[in-house]
Amino acid sequence: SFNNSMSEWECWSGNALRGNPDCPDMPYIFWWSPNKMQWLTSVFGAAFCIFRIDDAVVNKSYWELPGNWQVVVGPSSTRYAKIPADAVLDGVELLTSMSALNMKRIPGFVDAGGTSVETTYNGKSVSRKVIGERADGTPIYQDTNNSTNDFQVNDSPTIRRDGQKIPAWSRANAL
Repeated sequence: SFNNSMSEWECWSGNALRGNPDCPDMPYIFWWSPNKMQWLTSVFGAAFCIFRIDDAVVNKSYWELPGNWQVVVGPSSTRYAKIPADAVLDGVELLTSMSALNMKRIPGFVDAGGTSVETTYNGKSVSRKVIGERADGTPIYQDTNNSTNDFQVNDSPTIRRDGQKIPAWSRANAL
């Protein structure tokens, strides 16, 4: 079991009973299927991007404009958000196994590789490799835009791995 009571934020994943009312919710801007469990990265092989957008994009009416979304080829009518390339800050391709590297979804200029824990429900996690340390003791993480090289597989998930400190803005500092 994992104690997330001091999390800086949470994302609702379809079950209101799992929410922490004391923890701020990260808002969903574009959510194509509220009941999909997108956090089981080793099961479904998720891909994540961090991006910065302007306030207009947060408005739901923005996503109603046809040029701002697309559907996949085939019988599906599921819409996917189109994020401008210049808004993407970073990304990671989490594959079901490294043999799926040829099925990447993130463009190579964001992440040229991928990472995986290789099997499902094994309790393992991935994290960036540490390449140095700042004067205050916080880690400097490797980021070459290639997850194959930048990430390592860990035996268990950990919040604030490698001596990472609580952010100054965290509500955990008020306790």
